[in-house]
Amino acid sequence: MSIDIQVQQISFSIVGLLSIVFIGILFDRYDIPVWKAIVPIYNQYIFARDIAKAPGVAKKRLALSIAVLVALLVFYAALGVAVLRIFKTSAMGMSASSGDAGAILFIVFAFIVFLIIALVFSIIYDYEVYRSYNKLHGYSEWLTYLGVLFPVIALGIYVFNNDRELPEPKEEI
Repeated sequence: MSIDIQVQQISFSIVGLLSIVFIGILFDRYDIPVWKAIVPIYNQYIFARDIAKAPGVAKKRLALSIAVLVALLVFYAALGVAVLRIFKTSAMGMSASSGDAGAILFIVFAFIVFLIIALVFSIIYDYEVYRSYNKLHGYSEWLTYLGVLFPVIALGIYVFNNDRELPEPKEEI
């Protein structure tokens, strides 16, 4: 069983490293410093803003990522306070009330609902970013869906196709 877990951890690490390498290569092609590819949230913001040319979506995506981080901190703080309250009452020889357990359940339920909503918005924003990139480079719609579901594969296709923006069509006289 430990071998399966190690294989899973190694495969996730490889996918993460590949996506950083692919984003770094794309950044280099667009004369964006490669170090920006290493910073997790920032690299997605720069990709959306500067490469996919979707600055509005980039700001929404950044705000969503920050909101998830803040919600995670608030969740852990509230959960910690609720658990400490239970330990405090049990250390004093009193039994924990059902309100404390209810508070923990409410905190967990509210956080799960928040994460589901954030996931939906994240999928929408990813779709908009990959659609914008694919329109700039003449890719079909299926690559947009591939980018949403398996971004490392879409990034690999972008890197191996060695693409740049398509030239603007000239007006005919």
